[in-house]
Amino acid sequence: MAGDPATPPAPLLPLPQPTRLPSQLPPLIGRDDKLAGVRLRITDVRLVTITGIAGAGKTLLAQHVLRAERESPRWTHGVCWVDLSTLADASLLPTRVAVAIGLPTSTADESAAALASAVAPLALLLALDNADELVDEVARLVDALLAGAPGLSVIVTSQRPLLSRGEAIFQLGGLEVPGEGCPAAVAAQCGAVALFMKRASALDRRFALDAGNVEAVTAICRGLEGHALAIELAAARVPLLGVQGVAGALRDRLRWLDKPLPGASSRHGSLRAALEWSYGLLPPGGQLLFRRLGVFRGGSTLDLMMEVVAGDGLPLRRAVEALDALVDRSLVALENPECAEPRYRLLESPLALARDLLAACADTARLQERHARAVQARLDGRLQEMHAGRLQNAALVSELEPELDNARAAFAWLLLNDPRAAVDFVRPLVAALTNQRYAECLHALQATADRAVGCDPHRQLSWALAALIIYGQRRTDQALLWGRRAIVLARELGDRAGLYRALGRFACLRCSAELVEQRAALVEMAEIEDETWPASVRLLRAQTRSLLAYHAGDLREVEPALILVSVQGE
Repeated sequence: MAGDPATPPAPLLPLPQPTRLPSQLPPLIGRDDKLAGVRLRITDVRLVTITGIAGAGKTLLAQHVLRAERESPRWTHGVCWVDLSTLADASLLPTRVAVAIGLPTSTADESAAALASAVAPLALLLALDNADELVDEVARLVDALLAGAPGLSVIVTSQRPLLSRGEAIFQLGGLEVPGEGCPAAVAAQCGAVALFMKRASALDRRFALDAGNVEAVTAICRGLEGHALAIELAAARVPLLGVQGVAGALRDRLRWLDKPLPGASSRHGSLRAALEWSYGLLPPGGQLLFRRLGVFRGGSTLDLMMEVVAGDGLPLRRAVEALDALVDRSLVALENPECAEPRYRLLESPLALARDLLAACADTARLQERHARAVQARLDGRLQEMHAGRLQNAALVSELEPELDNARAAFAWLLLNDPRAAVDFVRPLVAALTNQRYAECLHALQATADRAVGCDPHRQLSWALAALIIYGQRRTDQALLWGRRAIVLARELGDRAGLYRALGRFACLRCSAELVEQRAALVEMAEIEDETWPASVRLLRAQTRSLLAYHAGDLREVEPALILVSVQGE
């Protein structure tokens, strides 16, 4: 019966509504593939959530999707844009959506069920923008709408997913950035550079991308990792600083990228404001992890990260959950996920904020120490694996290369706070730096030389072996000195493996005046070599024999030695 209160009133179908989009949209630069991707997804599923860091361009992408879709015959009742950024009271969410769709006020009560009933007959594409502060409430409303309105599809923008059933997550990363050495004409086709060019030329008519500034512009875009808001803020500084000045200012980006863009919201008024807003949305555990990640340089493996950040109010399980949330919000990048040890890296701009926040914390010094000790233990452990024959030198270098920035930070901390540990760290640090970074290796030696001389024999031996390796590249006199010292120390300690390495490195030095001593070292290597040692360890003598023969000009001996190297290396 019509008067039966249990029977809901027939909904009043609205006429096709204006999209409620701005009359003019800024151009969508460098996102054509993303626009096509979201439109394709919305044909397959009924809920697409565009996620990404604050300022990535989620809102603009969703607006362009709606504008492109409003002529689609699929949406009989059109498309509708709903801005939630100004909605402070979550209970008013159904009302805000109902009013935007154009439902009569009488049907716009504060009930998700009533709204779902009212939109049930509609074929409509609905976009809910800026759901960040109302994620749970938006998720419940969207679930109700999709269950009750089979012709409705929804696009949501938020820093994190709704976690609703059937949700397709479209994560929006940075704009494409060109590689190093890219010519201006090619670089201009990349989204990040194209956006920088457009904003910079609008503010400074003298600006044009050319061979003289393309390297600096691409460095800016790479340093900002293609982050759309940061690139626009950087371009706004070109009239004041010039392109080269902006590139240098990235070292203090939170200070310099603070000139508000025309029409920008308060939370997008500066890079710091955008990042602090994102940080404020994190739960306490997420904020704690975010701050602690400021201690890392160049990211970290999961094991190393948890060893440093977990504990002291952040149990391991909560730390892992918090990391998952940071990845969801595009604050942390997961790199090389196909590898056995993928890496997690706080993006550069969030990292700048994390370091500022960490510096103000009472536990900063303790965290820096944990980081330094953990990195030292990791590098030293991998070096010992190589010495035991369980890891090839090439594999060691490949594994430690991603940890170089962490290793540098750890060494700097040890130098200031535990010089003896810094002496211990020189040998694994040199192994990580490899012979290609001679200046850094030399600095590590010179920074610890005085302390090394007064250390116990074990530390002296480790340091002397590192000095032998590094000085052997360019300063033979010093290499001979520390080679002889390493040999003496190893004999005194009864360290056969250490003596074997010292003799081999010493014999390989390019020094014709010491051939007799070097040949004697090769003979002694044969005498102390242990057949139980792994082939990869014993390979050093074959390599030494080959190099010594070559340095002596005895080419007849080089080929047999090289054959032995090849056989033992298999």
